Amino acid sequence: MIRVGARVRAFKPGDEVYARPDKDRIGTFAEFISVHEDDLAPKPERLTMEEAASVPLVGLTAWQALIELAHRRSPRPRARRTPPWSSASARTS
Repeated sequence: MIRVGARVRAFKPGDEVYARPDKDRIGTFAEFISVHEDDLAPKPERLTMEEAASVPLVGLTAWQALIELAHRRSPRPRARRTPPWSSASARTS
């Protein structure tokens, strides 16, 4: 984290974070990107930056395989059908 906006409360400069930016913010191939704080999560200390960078895509892929393709339901009756870091919509069928 290099800088934060005036209204950002969850992070500060110097924090190590990982993200799956919203579909309208596909700039993750750039060296720097501006994202909403809701798209970020603190990087677990035990993970390298490279490992943490892979987590959102791996998680989204697993979610899609189980929920969308295999038509599995979430184990909790009122759980969200999309991961909080995902902008992808799960199918409702």
